[in-house]
Amino acid sequence: MRAIAFIASALALAAGAATASTPVETKVTEVTVYSRGARVIKTGQVVLKAGPAVVEFSGIPATATDSSIRLAVEGPKGTKYYGVKLKSVYTPEYAEERINELRKKVEELQEQKEDLEDQVKGRGDEMEIIKSLGKQSASAIGSGGAKAADVAGLASATESVGRKLQSLLSANRKDQRAMKDLDRKISALQKELNDIGAGNLGKKTAEAELELPKEGPVDFTLSYMLTDCSWSPVYDLRLDAAKAKPEVRLTFGANVIQRSGEDWNGVKLTLSTARPEQGTQIPDPSNWWLDFMPEPRPVYRATAKRSVAMEAAAPQAAGYAPEEDKVAVEMEQAETARSEYATSFNITRAVTVPSDGSSHRVGISEGVHPASLTLVAVPRLAQAAFIEAKVDYDGEEALMPGPANLFLGDDFSGLARLESTAPGESFTLGFGQDGNFKVERKLLTKKSGGRGVFIWTKTERTYNWVTTIENYHEGARTIEVREQLPRSRQEKIVVAPLELSPTALPDDPQRPGLKRWSIDVPAKGKAKVVFSYSVKFPENARVYGLE
Repeated sequence: MRAIAFIASALALAAGAATASTPVETKVTEVTVYSRGARVIKTGQVVLKAGPAVVEFSGIPATATDSSIRLAVEGPKGTKYYGVKLKSVYTPEYAEERINELRKKVEELQEQKEDLEDQVKGRGDEMEIIKSLGKQSASAIGSGGAKAADVAGLASATESVGRKLQSLLSANRKDQRAMKDLDRKISALQKELNDIGAGNLGKKTAEAELELPKEGPVDFTLSYMLTDCSWSPVYDLRLDAAKAKPEVRLTFGANVIQRSGEDWNGVKLTLSTARPEQGTQIPDPSNWWLDFMPEPRPVYRATAKRSVAMEAAAPQAAGYAPEEDKVAVEMEQAETARSEYATSFNITRAVTVPSDGSSHRVGISEGVHPASLTLVAVPRLAQAAFIEAKVDYDGEEALMPGPANLFLGDDFSGLARLESTAPGESFTLGFGQDGNFKVERKLLTKKSGGRGVFIWTKTERTYNWVTTIENYHEGARTIEVREQLPRSRQEKIVVAPLELSPTALPDDPQRPGLKRWSIDVPAKGKAKVVFSYSVKFPENARVYGLE
């Protein structure tokens, strides 16, 4: 009996030894990043003995898509590979770190929601006060003895109050929509917190079964798709207007972001325009229905000015080369690989992208392109002269839509958005104001017909605007002045141009009502543009949008 027990124990130990997994240390060597998601390739090697073997690849991010895991094996001739499987591993350290991060995000979103709730409540109180004051004013005038001027003032005040209430209601609706969006985000974070608490998140481990004819080294290439990764284009455009033939230096770069949980250290990086996240199935066009639309509700959007931080100057390094030995260094450009349906940019140097959600910028291409400049004034909207550049793009890569940093020489001039541009196409951007021009617009005469000036019962208004342009440059300059005739949505509101001096350029059929002048302004000199028009409308009509 003792002999049988000993043999059984030995067999069990032998079986356990045969099935024990061997860990394989892998390193991320290549990454292809898409607009959403990334394909990661890891490589590793381990020496295995002859016979059956199980190898284990640990530390795979929890966001790796299970169905995307692939494993390529190279070993001694005759090696058999039986497949790879994936399992989740709960790690308390990972969970604790993620829980703290999620709780902080939830707290920040809840504070944002509380701020919005306070704003909505404050506007509600303000609306009640405005309504109360309006009732008191109407009651006072309705009691008798009110003068015509008081009635006119009430009409004007009522209109102003109406606009104010409408503005407050619009702002409240916008904040209420924002609060709903915050609720959705908070709910998603809370669900993730609950999942972690239940031990549903952590790292993943892949296991593969092999059988070797003899002992030897085995090379593994493991790949999988991640979701918490992305890249987006970003551009720098520097306009050199001092040259006889102006040109723009365009730098095409990419912001790469990843939160996968593993750092990419010294990897071969490829940026692809393919969109695997959009699916492969053709949408069904048959589900198309017509119905009556509800009455449209006005939507008012508030615009906010964006602040831009200026780039800090880089510190001088010690031990630099003498000034006469320095040369301008061109950016190392990516290799562009085009397929039938997508374009890939292969970054030529090794890249490190930490898994902290920060934006890491890499360069794709850089080139100089010819530009034609136009000075433009739109005096009704801004009493300044703007520099407009039409850039003839002759690069090799198609430009994707994305934000652009604009520079006039070495000075940062602002932000813009670059739209899709193919090689050989042109695009137009504004590069800020010309400080050596002064633009001033004045209303010389204003005539009103009808029964009065302070109430909306007039039947016609005539406007006579004069714009004066002064050129402080040492040489003459040509500037294009743009004025827009007001456009009517009603047949009974008739707009007619009167005096346009000097003669305006031909009308653009794509931009109805836009009047343009090309004005030559001498050095240290002035020029004027006269723009007159009339607006006719029925008596007692309340017309909005007049200047």
